[in-house]
Amino acid sequence: MINIIRPELLDITDLMLKKIVYYGRFNVFEILFENIPYKILDIISKSNPLDLKIENVDEFSYIEDIWNDHYRFEEENEKPIISPTDINHEKLINLIISIGREKYYNHICWTESIKIYWIKLAIDYSSYTTNQDKHYFIKYEKLIEMFNLKFDFTDKTSIKQHIQLFGKEITWKYIININDANFLNLLD
Repeated sequence: MINIIRPELLDITDLMLKKIVYYGRFNVFEILFENIPYKILDIISKSNPLDLKIENVDEFSYIEDIWNDHYRFEEENEKPIISPTDINHEKLINLIISIGREKYYNHICWTESIKIYWIKLAIDYSSYTTNQDKHYFIKYEKLIEMFNLKFDFTDKTSIKQHIQLFGKEITWKYIININDANFLNLLD
């Protein structure tokens, strides 16, 4: 209703914009940009919304952000997830980057540290069995595709490249989650 009647009442902060990016909420960003572009442009003129590193890591909590702080561990897997049609990280990121280019905001880009941070998050989330972060954040495989990277976890050289980029711990977390017996061929 606010969107239709009085869009100027809509407000957004840097953290809120980062949460929109984190959850891949293209439709939310689109509504905000159509109705309060001056507020969005003000935020992105000063910071890179792709940089999800923040002081307090707990700022991204789907329990608080999506489920309004109602959390019961036993029922977590039964709670509804945002529809996959409402999540589109790639489309949202491309839009934000194109706005940055159009406005000459050269700081809105993928830096190596931002790419590594996103991939580490995606791999961490894929290893959780009960946590639904993996349903809200972009998948590792999609990120690798977006960044034009390719790794073969049946090849030692490729694994070493992955380790150089993301570290041993993250690489190991991914390897134990891929469930690919071909990995054992390295022992031959």
